[in-house]
Amino acid sequence: DLHRVDRRQRQMCIRDRTGTITITSRLSFQDQSGKTIYGTSGAKLVSTNQTKDGSGIINIKRCNNIIIRNLIFEGPGAYDTDGWDNAILDDCRNVWIDHCEFRDGVDGNFDIKNKSDFVTVSYTKFHYLKAPKPGGSGGTDDHRFSNLIGSSDGATADAGKLNVTFVRCWWGPGCRERMPRVRYGKIHILNSYFNSSCLLYTSDAADDLLCV
Repeated sequence: DLHRVDRRQRQMCIRDRTGTITITSRLSFQDQSGKTIYGTSGAKLVSTNQTKDGSGIINIKRCNNIIIRNLIFEGPGAYDTDGWDNAILDDCRNVWIDHCEFRDGVDGNFDIKNKSDFVTVSYTKFHYLKAPKPGGSGGTDDHRFSNLIGSSDGATADAGKLNVTFVRCWWGPGCRERMPRVRYGKIHILNSYFNSSCLLYTSDAADDLLCV
């Protein structure tokens, strides 16, 4: 189960005897501060839903001072239905993602958007093991697009925000685009590895972006 250790404590532990928890309804983690979500050895959150409204594993919104560690987020495979990513940071600040794995997201693996700021992603792997599903309503037959930072060109409130660092991360087999794709913001990618054989591009820049 998803287990809160104690209401007065600031940690949540994801644990299950099998190591795998199947998500039947996307998790909503909102308006939290000073919390850690961590997985015990081999902890995996899995979604098998490829629909527009039912896809995705967790939506993290309006949170501050959050740590997420030692978790595998596994989706059902890429399918362009304008669905959800495995995980989303929406309007969050001071977030550390560490020693996680994001794979086979429907719309993407892990996105950061809507004025989120001061995010570090370290020792984390992004990849796709499942073949993409063609024929989605979005029109892209291969939507293995891993990471998007900034949701749209019109999200001008993101200007001056979206300070994100990727350090010692790995974009592995199956990633085709968005490693990451960025609108606005300042992005550091340090000592990271790209080895997908099917990629069209690694990083892509749009409005008011500074990559270091």
